[in-house]
Amino acid sequence: MSYARPRNTTGIGGRHEETTTMEIECRFGDHSVVQVSDELEGSLVKQHSLCRPRMLPAFVIAFSLATATASAQEHVSPVRMDPDKMAGVGLEPGSSAMFADILVEGELQVKRAILFDGTELRVSMFESTPGKTDHRDVPFDFDEFVYVLSGKLILTEPDGTVHEYTPGDAVVVPIGYRGTWEMQGNYRELVVLMKDPE
Repeated sequence: MSYARPRNTTGIGGRHEETTTMEIECRFGDHSVVQVSDELEGSLVKQHSLCRPRMLPAFVIAFSLATATASAQEHVSPVRMDPDKMAGVGLEPGSSAMFADILVEGELQVKRAILFDGTELRVSMFESTPGKTDHRDVPFDFDEFVYVLSGKLILTEPDGTVHEYTPGDAVVVPIGYRGTWEMQGNYRELVVLMKDPE
């Protein structure tokens, strides 16, 4: 490890010179050697046999400190999903108005909770009473990852192909999906969506 301490000096006749003296400590194993070198009138620093002195401008030091402080303030940690909300506890009642035009069976009563609202992703819980929506005229306009936690999800494609998902199953419903979406039992899912760019 080495460090440098600048020291102002006075020139001939008391006139201040733009001269910087650096005290350099160089460590080699268990030994420490202190050397002094002068930077005269902006010229190259005299070279020494054991160490190469180095001076850092004040703005570089200030920037480094500011960056370190900012990094400490922007510390990022993993976010654990709330196990109570994943179990359906503490979910807030939500509006089912967005399903009014596509609801073909049931009377949806939904509950929701946002577990993570990041820069690019939003993770939420969704719970609903039984119901079916039809997306033939209103296809999905986003990719949606779904992890089923309770009940059953049945997706039926326009050609009649049926896909069933029960607790523990995961599915991605891509942009453009035009089939039906049917929820049975006390349906609850974890949903991951990409957020719209701002």
